[in-house]
Amino acid sequence: MKRKIEQFIYPGKIKIICLPKRQLSSESEYPELVGLEGKIAAISGNSVGIIIDGKYNKHSQFGWYWFDSECIEKVKANENN
Repeated sequence: MKRKIEQFIYPGKIKIICLPKRQLSSESEYPELVGLEGKIAAISGNSVGIIIDGKYNKHSQFGWYWFDSECIEKVKANENN
């Protein structure tokens, strides 16, 4: 049986809990993203591509924001209620 990549990526909501460790420019919008929620779109090494609700990264081919894995956490279902 062929498996889809989506079966291996957490399908629920995640929350951005801190900034990535890499150097950010003074114009970066990443500081505004801490505390926001989204979904995992891709994983590349230790980086996680995130689709953030209501945001689009114009510097990314797919509009995703890239964070280190330790910068995100799962959102429990009852936290949204």
